[in-house]
Amino acid sequence: MGGQLTPDCLPWLTVAGAVMAGFYDDIDATTRESLSIGMRGIEDETCQSALTRLWPKSVPDKHRRSWARKENDGEMRI
Repeated sequence: MGGQLTPDCLPWLTVAGAVMAGFYDDIDATTRESLSIGMRGIEDETCQSALTRLWPKSVPDKHRRSWARKENDGEMRI
């Protein structure tokens, strides 16, 4: 992914790391949505991986976000 991160993005890297470590595995839908809103625009591999972890395949399609789909073929990134 490209570009440098701005200082306001840096705290979200910590959140993304916590998501990847499993600290947010049992969260409710509102918290999942809030975390997604904070991270989905950040072009960083850790944040994008965390978003994928927050929205696993078991979540119904109506709850998936466009960032979770590959642009070229529409399949889920897992």
